[in-house]
Order: sequence, then structure tokens, then C-alpha cells
Amino acid sequence: MASNSRIRLVFDKDNSTKILIQIVYEISSTNICRQFNLLRSMDESVSQTIYRLTANIERVRIKEIKLNKCHRKEQTEITSNIEKQIIVVELFDSNGQTIDKNQTNKQARLNCRRLSVNGQSYNVEHNAPAIINFHSPEKILTNIITTAFVEIDYGPYKYSLFDWYVTDDVQLENDHIQWIHVHHGTFCIFHDEHVNKFVRLVCLPRNNSLREIPYNILANGYASTADAVQTIYSYCPQDYLEYDYRKALLSKEILGYHADIISLQECDTLFYQRELSLVLKQYGYLDDMKIKSSSIRKGAAIFYRTERFT
Repeated sequence: MASNSRIRLVFDKDNSTKILIQIVYEISSTNICRQFNLLRSMDESVSQTIYRLTANIERVRIKEIKLNKCHRKEQTEITSNIEKQIIVVELFDSNGQTIDKNQTNKQARLNCRRLSVNGQSYNVEHNAPAIINFHSPEKILTNIITTAFVEIDYGPYKYSLFDWYVTDDVQLENDHIQWIHVHHGTFCIFHDEHVNKFVRLVCLPRNNSLREIPYNILANGYASTADAVQTIYSYCPQDYLEYDYRKALLSKEILGYHADIISLQECDTLFYQRELSLVLKQYGYLDDMKIKSSSIRKGAAIFYRTERFT
């Protein structure tokens, strides 16, 4: 499945005469997302492919509007206005220039880097890894390894990321469910405290490309000065500038990127030695740090995932 922020182009593995286009689009005025899949010829013009995409979107959009009619006030007037909307699709190259729609798909795919559908912007990815099949076990037992069948296209299993969560209740109409993370990995062992809970597995399909995260984490020496509090960051409540508050959030956020290489600027030496290095080592990272000088106890730190660099 394509993510909500990208359009996925998949080329025929045998002779590249076809192109599979996958895009997740949010239907206007419904807040409903639908995935659209188009298998088109590489020799077809971009304008013809766009016409088919817009026709598919329009058909689904009208269907969703009709299904929601009974839930709307002044339904006739609202529906009429919505159904007259024009769907505008544009393709852009790496310089932000519009791509000629008279080109063939084969020509356009070489330069297309971004696509816009009525203002919704998508990054174009070629043969990006994606989940094409998923099956979860019907029964989950405690103290026994639990696995799920996940079939990934264009992404070796070993490079993909898996996170398991549990929660006490699932309310379909409430998006603010508190999921508790219990394990990171391809399998999970649940225990007695997880009985009668709902389980969620999140998979991020990946290939052998590397993810690097550069991050200026703002050393405490720069955030705790009077000038920083009164002038530079005067818009920020002082409690949020406190280092004990920021350190906890930084550790959580840095781990959440699932990066292979993490580059940190303005990193405090003590924070690096006493917390970051110890915590990230438990998650499979090794590290190094270069301080500015003996008198300035901050500098640049780098962390790398050992399973990718052995």
C-alpha cells in the first residue's frame, strides 16, 4: 500500500511495458482516504493517464458523497456544489517545473519528482517497498512467539521495521486511542498483563537504502541563557526550555525516526555520555562524538545502527 504522502510507481519486472501507479487520495469534503491503482502502458501519454486517474477519483468521490447524503444538512445544495468540482492533476520535475502532459509515461517517469492532485502534494517514488499482503494470527497465546505474515514488494524482510502495540479499548469513531508500545521486531511474545487487550502491528517496509537524520538538538548552554529566554525563544514557555523536559522528548523523538545514521549538532557532552549513548546502545546503535574544545563541552555526535554497518 502506498503511504499518504507519496505516489508509488512500479515498473513491469519483465519488460517494463507497463507502469503501476498507486496513490492514496483524501476525498474532498469527506475526510475519507482511498487508494487508487492504475496499470497503464509506458507508451501512453501522460494526459491520458491523468484522465483515467481523475475519472477514477471522480467516480469514488461521487459515490462517497451519495453514501453520506443522509448525514448532511441542505444535502441537495451541498452535493451539487461538490459534484461540480474540477480535479486538477499536475506533475513536476526536480526543479519544480511542470512536466509536459504530451510526453509518454516512459519519458515523464525519468524526470517526475512530485505530483499534485487538487493541492494534495505527493513525492514520486520508483519501485518503493510496499506491503502487498498481510495476515495476522486468529489466536494469540501468552508466553509464546507471535508472528504475522507480511509480504513486502521491492523490500527485503530483514530491512523492514516492525512495532507491536496494545490497548485496552478500541472505539472506531475515536482516533485518539492510546496505544502502548510493547516490542520492536518481527515477532512478539505477549505476557499475562496483555490478556484481553487489542493488538496492533505497524510495519514500515524498507529496502537496503539508508536513512540518515541530521538534527540540531540545541545544547542547554544555548537555551538556558538570559538572552535565549528573554529574546531568542521568548515565544516559548520557560518550562519547555528546561533541559530535563527537552531531554526526555529528544530521546523519544530520535528513536522514533528509525534512522540508520543519526547526526546530532549542538549535543551536550554530559547528555551524550550519561543518557543518549547508553539508551541508543540498547537499541542497536554505536556512536562517537567530537567536542568543540576542552572549554566548550558540546559538539557533534554520530550514531549508526550496527546491523547495517558490521
